[in-house]
Amino acid sequence: MVRLVPENFRDFKTKREIDRDQLMTVLANVTHLLIRANYNSARMALYRLDSVSLDIASPNAIDLAVATDVEHCECPQGYTGTSCEACNCSVAGSTGPQCDVLSGQCHCKEGFGGQSCDQCALGYRRFPDCVPCDCDLRGTLADTCDLEQGLCSCTEDSGTCSCKITLASDQPLLPVVSQSNLKGTVEGVHFQAPDTLLDAEAVRQHVHGEPFYWRLPKQFEGDQVKTEYIKRKGFMTVDGQESPTVTVVGNATTLDVDGKLYLGGLPVNYRARNIGNTTHSIPACIKEVTVNGKQLDKDSPMSAFAVDRCYAVAQEGTFFEGSGYAALVKEGYRVRLDLNITLEFRTSSKNGVLLGISSAKVDAIGLEIVDGKVLFHVNNGAGRITATYEPRASRNLCDGKWHTVQAQKIKHRIVLTVDGNAVRAESPHTHSTSADTNDPIYVGGYPAHVKQNCLTSKTSFRGCVRSLKLTRGPQVQSLDLSRAFDLQGVFPHSCPGPES
Repeated sequence: MVRLVPENFRDFKTKREIDRDQLMTVLANVTHLLIRANYNSARMALYRLDSVSLDIASPNAIDLAVATDVEHCECPQGYTGTSCEACNCSVAGSTGPQCDVLSGQCHCKEGFGGQSCDQCALGYRRFPDCVPCDCDLRGTLADTCDLEQGLCSCTEDSGTCSCKITLASDQPLLPVVSQSNLKGTVEGVHFQAPDTLLDAEAVRQHVHGEPFYWRLPKQFEGDQVKTEYIKRKGFMTVDGQESPTVTVVGNATTLDVDGKLYLGGLPVNYRARNIGNTTHSIPACIKEVTVNGKQLDKDSPMSAFAVDRCYAVAQEGTFFEGSGYAALVKEGYRVRLDLNITLEFRTSSKNGVLLGISSAKVDAIGLEIVDGKVLFHVNNGAGRITATYEPRASRNLCDGKWHTVQAQKIKHRIVLTVDGNAVRAESPHTHSTSADTNDPIYVGGYPAHVKQNCLTSKTSFRGCVRSLKLTRGPQVQSLDLSRAFDLQGVFPHSCPGPES
């Protein structure tokens, strides 16, 4: 057996021993291998070369023998890649020199982006300061602002506006003025509104003892959708723009429908044979629904599932109210050798389950918050190992701000990284490398009858979660919690409160 290591080779010209860099340079461009053999000069000799094999290794192979002769680098903080190259994280934009051991992504400060955190994120400008744009991107036409002046192109195309608007975090969107209570309009009433509306009261003022209401710009009122069906013809109007009229095939003029009216989505077991393939819920707010001129009472439905109130200020994420969970992958998820979990969370509670996958036996993984610490547990069948991140007093994780978590299982080793700070642990049983699960993924909690071997807490998570991804080898699976097969006390696509 010939091992491809530096000590087994010499330079062809100088006959000197080679170093690792020289060998890696050659192996990076191997096109074929030549085997030199001694032979007999006799004319009638028979020559055979058999039992030749070349062993190779793959970092993503599953259920294969461990390649003990293949070099595998375990990089210290600040280095990444197969040869432990320096991360080259920007001093100005990163939280430190360390980066993700798999992707090489540096941990960026707020307002910075890019692989090395060497540029400004969307909504920020003027690297290396990366100050916020002078506008709210939700009211603009572009992905970011003008990098020189910081202004945005407003949706209403009014030229110099800043597009800023912010309301109180827990202020519901109430129909203060609607067609039912609108008494009239008055022209010529003016007042200087601030660039940023910090409270709903800022949009109201009293003139001559009578209250007047300032109408928000059109982009903040939402879209108005209207459908009309008259005998065999139908059309739809969106914000005053009418669609082409369609005509039903056949001579029938009556809809023979006797069933429930669903608003915002359909039940999981609903058969959508006649309405198309789109059955998942809409991640939005709906108000003032009328059918044949009669307004529906949305506050008193026959039944409701995963419906929450609308917030004046909401952001990307899923809200967990602290009493339930989301269950995904009903057919079962296999953890096996390697797994990388990434997510962001914000909470004000010191305890709560983040994620759990557990077999009925012992194999399992779990991610949870206990007494303000983040714990990552793995059991490959030979006993549980735990990586614990305990923040310093000045870095409270229960402060209502967004925090990033990466939990990596690499055979019998685990790495837990919270806000760029890594903690490691490994099992003494190096032969036990696979967590053999084939069970659902529970996020934010789990039912009382479900066993979780790698969670110490039964407390459901209260707060918001976003950007939840599970990576196994080259396969990246983004988990959409709105598609969970069991959703209790969880409200997808709606995280209340301003961005923090």
